[in-house]
Amino acid sequence: MWDNIIKDLKNKIKGIQGIQRIYNSSSKLLNDIADVYERYGFELVNLFISEKISRANEEGKIQLELIKQIIKILNEYPEIRNNRHIGRYLIKNLKNVIS
Repeated sequence: MWDNIIKDLKNKIKGIQGIQRIYNSSSKLLNDIADVYERYGFELVNLFISEKISRANEEGKIQLELIKQIIKILNEYPEIRNNRHIGRYLIKNLKNVIS
């Protein structure tokens, strides 16, 4: 089951235009977003990212918008949505997920 989910997830994420820009995201940023996702879920992590976007430079805004798209994809899977610690792991390791 998880093999198919991860394979499908990787394909969806790799299909996002400009996804390679994620490689420029800081590990601290991904860790912070992952922590908020695990603790508070989809809605609040989107608010957290929106707040970060309001203070980011142009490249940061692009990266954060990409991360928002990825989190939206993660939320499509009940297995991830109901086990947010898995989503946290995937967000923290996003650079490996898309490689």
